[in-house]
Amino acid sequence: LRELGFGRISMGVQDFEPRVQAAIHRIQPASETARLVELSRRLGFERGNTTQSGVDVVGFGPSAISALRGSYAQSERDLGAWESAVRSHGLATKRGHRLTQEDLRRRWIIEGIMCQGELCADEYAAHFGSNFAADYSAELRALGPLAADGLVEIEVNGTLRTTALGRLLVRNLAMRFDAYLGEQQRVGSPLFSKAV
Repeated sequence: LRELGFGRISMGVQDFEPRVQAAIHRIQPASETARLVELSRRLGFERGNTTQSGVDVVGFGPSAISALRGSYAQSERDLGAWESAVRSHGLATKRGHRLTQEDLRRRWIIEGIMCQGELCADEYAAHFGSNFAADYSAELRALGPLAADGLVEIEVNGTLRTTALGRLLVRNLAMRFDAYLGEQQRVGSPLFSKAV
């Protein structure tokens, strides 16, 4: 992978509690993860998410998610199914999603919140030619209780910045901009892990 230009590895650990791992279909023992972290360091890889925009991120392993230009792809969740797919045809893609223009806007917003801890309304306007506060007024209202709790600061134009406390719960802030989360919660079929 290093020879192909890859420089960063994310292990995607959600939790080391075996019952939690089984429930979310992400079996990843702490000992194996520690071994892989050490090996990746020796090979010169950095760890963690990237803050670079416009790069493809390829996920390896069961339940891994890849972000490829205008789409997402997820690998088989079950270890046995993943291993079988990799052995038979090299990839273990279970499903994919082609991003709409609205998905691309929301991804930009969520990445800004999670990676930089802020979203600048003027940058949004320059990037998308639209008014952030008008486009996402419902989401900004939904952040009101979190602002009252001291997790985020919101300016009149919609610019928002996470506070030090808010960085600890940044997923809770970013979730307000997830267009699919509400429907998943209504029908009782969440696709992703829960946040505290």
